[in-house]
Amino acid sequence: MTLGNFHENPQAGLLFVNFNNGETMKLSGKAEIFLNDEEAGSFTGGTNRYWHFHIEKVIFEKSIKNFSMQLVDYSRYNP
Repeated sequence: MTLGNFHENPQAGLLFVNFNNGETMKLSGKAEIFLNDEEAGSFTGGTNRYWHFHIEKVIFEKSIKNFSMQLVDYSRYNP
């Protein structure tokens, strides 16, 4: 779905949260899709598909108001 969304509208945003203190970094820009890139097989797990994010704007925020979290468990899908 993500690649299809990028194909239709390349505008994208990424949000990174520092869960220790609530600070955030927001990136906005455009996604470029690469399909059937034969040279990309080694880093795509053999799919030969990937996307590249072109950063246009970066916003840092000191902290999210009333930020509170507690780690329940690490994702089993993230090695």
